Amino acid sequence: MIKTTTTWWAVWVGAISAALGLASIILGVVSAGNTGGHMPAARVGESGANRPLANAERPGIRSLTYGGSARDVVYMGYQDGVLVSQDRGQTWQMMDVPGTGAAILAAQEPQGLYLARGVDIYRSENNGAAWQPLSNPVPGTVISALSAPVAEGTIAYAATDQGIFYTPDGGVTWQRLPSSPVLPVTALATRAPHTLFAATTGGMVLWTGNSGQTWSSTGSGLGAVEVTGLALNQPTGDLYASTSRGLFHLANGSGRWQRMPLGNALAAVTIDGFGDPVILAVTGHGEVFRSRDGGLTWGTE
Repeated sequence: MIKTTTTWWAVWVGAISAALGLASIILGVVSAGNTGGHMPAARVGESGANRPLANAERPGIRSLTYGGSARDVVYMGYQDGVLVSQDRGQTWQMMDVPGTGAAILAAQEPQGLYLARGVDIYRSENNGAAWQPLSNPVPGTVISALSAPVAEGTIAYAATDQGIFYTPDGGVTWQRLPSSPVLPVTALATRAPHTLFAATTGGMVLWTGNSGQTWSSTGSGLGAVEVTGLALNQPTGDLYASTSRGLFHLANGSGRWQRMPLGNALAAVTIDGFGDPVILAVTGHGEVFRSRDGGLTWGTE
């Protein structure tokens, strides 16, 4: 009797274990069905979705610009100064520049650079080897954005809390545009001497084709974002915006912004639109991303 009882008890325990195992399998199948049978793919901007090219490891990034006709040179302005890359963003070194505070840069072909640090503005004609101080459009006001002249042009733009100003003589004198966006300006981009794009707080990007006589919206699709930088592909007229929700692209004449597959919160963007168009974008703490196909893919190549 003892042997018989033990045998049936073993059978009973085995049956319960098998039932529990079957239930686990069924639950596993149901769970897999809810996710397509595999773990969800990384969403845009999440770790693993895009690989950074480099990490400059600097806080408070404010600007990013290619170095005029030097296609491999890129300048990055941050809260304590300027970094320079000689290899399109792969490695970065400190650069000796005048002034104190956060740095905003804009490059002009062939070797020109404009630099704003707080209330001070400087210009270099030899890739930063020497700097000349310029006058402030409104003495004592902080410069929030810069745009250098296009190619061999002479008109540069600077934004302050008093409006947008332009200089026809390389920063010797400044004049206020006839009208400026009502909201504070966070970024500027120029395509022609009298064509200017301006990003404002609240996610607006406006443009003028008549030196600020009138302003119009560039298009819909940005939504509630903070625009931190603008980059213009000069040959095509396409515009890119770095924002708190990633990178957006406005095809010339389309009237609608499209979100690109780089969803990281970005601090600045720049593009080399001549010959080999390469886009660089950077986060606020220095992660650099690079795209060679108009922003469709991002990697280390």
